[in-house]
Amino acid sequence: MNGRRRKLKTRSDFAIFAVVCACVITSIARAEEVSDATLRFSLTIPQGFQRDPKVVGAKPDFIYAFRKAGSRGIDTLIIVERLRAVIGREHFDAAQITAAHKQARMLTFPWRGFDVDALEIPEQVGAVRIVHCNVQMPLKPEAIQIDFIGPQDEAAKLKALAEQVVASVKGESNWLASSAPPIVARSNYYGAILLGTLAAAVAAGLVLLWLVRRHSWRGTVLVLAVLIYAASWALAPGETREMRGAVGVLRMLGFLGLLLGLYDLFRHPTRKPPVQKPPAETERREDSSVE
Repeated sequence: MNGRRRKLKTRSDFAIFAVVCACVITSIARAEEVSDATLRFSLTIPQGFQRDPKVVGAKPDFIYAFRKAGSRGIDTLIIVERLRAVIGREHFDAAQITAAHKQARMLTFPWRGFDVDALEIPEQVGAVRIVHCNVQMPLKPEAIQIDFIGPQDEAAKLKALAEQVVASVKGESNWLASSAPPIVARSNYYGAILLGTLAAAVAAGLVLLWLVRRHSWRGTVLVLAVLIYAASWALAPGETREMRGAVGVLRMLGFLGLLLGLYDLFRHPTRKPPVQKPPAETERREDSSVE
């Protein structure tokens, strides 16, 4: 897997303070395009939200924060947080999530053909009831987490807001797309199955080269290995896991075939002389009559 193991990052009392805090908005904010040159991503913040520098200064990993005033004094927040590493394709650990937050609900949001993980976590302190929706985005060189915080009775609106913002995220991902059917590609075991299949393909190729060695002239395996290795560099790596895996198989097979070809130059099996058939019975009779 690419990246570190998933870890949940949630807000605690700070989130409640940030939501309950009074905020005076003097004008209607328009939709804002956020572009980060350092982390190489961009996203769109919907209309009605304004930047909140106080929230950004609350934690070192908060890089952007936006607030929208609520009708009952409970504001809605969008916080973009850096994770300081890439994340792998494995999903959140359900047991770990349940142990930390019994009422947490695991969600997924579609993004560029992937299903990115999200957690919906209700929280209450005193009379304040809010809900967090935390979404981790698999970007590189560094993943980000987008935190959506709002009133608990508007959880459906908050989820729709999260879907809108997640869909607007642009940036290069450390995840590769897959040409396999979605139900297969999204399995936690597909990576291991694909790796095993590619390893078996390399092994089968080596067996084939070994058989060619036993029934061909010296140097044949070396020539084939050079051709395979050259072809692996001539082919485009592609944008899917399967295509890159296939190119990797050719490259590995070509390299190992080169080693086998060099070995074959010095230890090629000796060709056996053709087996002579026994003389026919008539020939034996002719020989005996001549004598």
